[in-house]
Amino acid sequence: MHNNTLRCALRFGACLVAAAMLAAAPFTANAQAWPSRPIRWVAPFVAGGGFDLLTRAVAAQMSASLGQPIVVENRSGASGIVGTELVVRSAPDGYSLVAADNGTWVYNPLLYKKMPFDVEKDLVPVGLLGGAPLFLTVSEGLGVKTMKEFIELVKANPGKVSYGSSGTGSIQHMSVELLKKAGNLDIVHIPYKGAALGVLDLAAGRIGMMILVRSTAAPHVATGKLRILATTDGARSPMLPEVPTVSEAGLPGFEVPRWYGGVAAPGAVPRDILARLNQEVRRALTEPKVITRIQELGYVVAPAVDPREIEEMNRRERATWAPLVKSLNVSLD
Repeated sequence: MHNNTLRCALRFGACLVAAAMLAAAPFTANAQAWPSRPIRWVAPFVAGGGFDLLTRAVAAQMSASLGQPIVVENRSGASGIVGTELVVRSAPDGYSLVAADNGTWVYNPLLYKKMPFDVEKDLVPVGLLGGAPLFLTVSEGLGVKTMKEFIELVKANPGKVSYGSSGTGSIQHMSVELLKKAGNLDIVHIPYKGAALGVLDLAAGRIGMMILVRSTAAPHVATGKLRILATTDGARSPMLPEVPTVSEAGLPGFEVPRWYGGVAAPGAVPRDILARLNQEVRRALTEPKVITRIQELGYVVAPAVDPREIEEMNRRERATWAPLVKSLNVSLD
């Protein structure tokens, strides 16, 4: 989401926290009886990636607060659609949740003409968990040390440098497509079933570049197998202040701001249970050990926003990305 959108969400969310907490207090009999059994939280990607670990950290804290197990289940496939549809088709009783991000809410509805569900009707946001700036990361085998050198290499070798993503329609995929358009670059897309799998090939030099969160790249940067060239955010990250933005490093005006991953439920879930879930997400994100874990993963804690705010932010994001998808003439059906 754009930085001004995030700033508005932060201000608006802060004003709504007290009111939302009060509104969520007088739960009906549904919410008072819920939860009485384990909750399934589907992660529609392979285990081991940054968002997967973030999901598990928040789920563990919510489980302790609710007094019921929350079982995180990885179900990857079709850009997250497989796992998400599993939850969409589940009973809307608060016992089935799904990890949701930009692919779920924004890219898939734009890239697939025949979605098996309607993200605006069949899914409802529960809350946001955390977000992280994205970094353009290359294999040391490319032999480039700066963004300028990377651009020069790609232009000198059109169609010979490849990039990986966590799946077609993911933020890694769309970010590089935007990069290609901005810089008139010819780079070949190699989709994987999750970022963790792509990073293994990147570290081995089988692909040349990926857009990654810091925590995913860091272990291989430490061994010298990967190099971070720039951040796609609009400003340098406090995590890596020495790393320039893509805009600073060679493509003025280019920006893909951080995205906040979250959690969703079937669209018909009772509103009182939805309010309780949102309250529990917010509560988990105030726990010091959860905050520490989120920071260890290279994320920042998400702003306290309610489901309606997330829905509006998603609509704005779809409007922002729709022209790029149309210009690329991309369809995944």
